[in-house]
Amino acid sequence: MPLRNRYSDPTTPYLQRSRAARKAAYIQLRNKIRRAAPVLGGRYYTPVYMDGKNGWLDLYFMGSRFPIFYTVAIQTTRHAYKEKVLDEAFRRAELLVPEKEKWWDESHLDAKSGMFVTPARFPRKYTDLGGLSRTEWVEAQQRVIADERIVQVHEQWEIRTDYHSGVGLHATLDVPHLTGQVVEDFIDRFMAHPGNYCSHQLLSFASSEIEDWGMEANTLVEPWDWHQIEP
Repeated sequence: MPLRNRYSDPTTPYLQRSRAARKAAYIQLRNKIRRAAPVLGGRYYTPVYMDGKNGWLDLYFMGSRFPIFYTVAIQTTRHAYKEKVLDEAFRRAELLVPEKEKWWDESHLDAKSGMFVTPARFPRKYTDLGGLSRTEWVEAQQRVIADERIVQVHEQWEIRTDYHSGVGLHATLDVPHLTGQVVEDFIDRFMAHPGNYCSHQLLSFASSEIEDWGMEANTLVEPWDWHQIEP
């Protein structure tokens, strides 16, 4: 096989890659879905451990015909709301105390390790932020902003054709958590009308409706290895 068909520019959109490259990616995903079927049901694959409380996931499912498959970034409306509230909190902090110095400005290249090193320092406190550090103030303001109900989100999904592997799909679903049933229901909805969608219903949530205002981290583990971490 000529080298030009075996390799491609990683910035090339999936649908513009060679047929051989698309076929290889398609078959690779199909095999992963089959291997994960005893755990996930055989309709999709995710490298993220699903504990029934996920606010966001990365997953993949097949389209209706070769070589289409979807690379999906999916989240709940509550997770999207948290992200927008956090952005608003940082915006307000910047208005009160413009951040003139960035942490990376103090970084330097360590000759021995070859890595950039940032000196340790105590968080700076600001009078205009009530004597709090920027991070402390932002964390406290999230609940205040949420209860103002000025931030709004909606259920939606959007197809992206600029992905290198598969067709991109960004989805926000109005569900409390992402579960296996939620994912399968979404696949059914999307495949019935495979196009962009945006609900007209705007949503906002009180701070008490969000279970956890911290960062949501997922565990990366192959589905066939889930039994190793399940209680």
